[in-house]
Amino acid sequence: MKNVGGIDKKLRIILGIILVIVGLFAPIWGVLRAATFLVAAIALFTGIFGF
Repeated sequence: MKNVGGIDKKLRIILGIILVIVGLFAPIWGVLRAATFLVAAIALFTGIFGF
């Protein structure tokens, strides 16, 4: 069952990409960096697979 619409799907993918870039280049470390990548992974996963 898909609960992600077309616009929502695109926004999640864009958000995931932005968060990956922030996680790679922003001056953050430790738990905050891990949390950024975790949220990015969730956003990308739900955006790509529509879960």
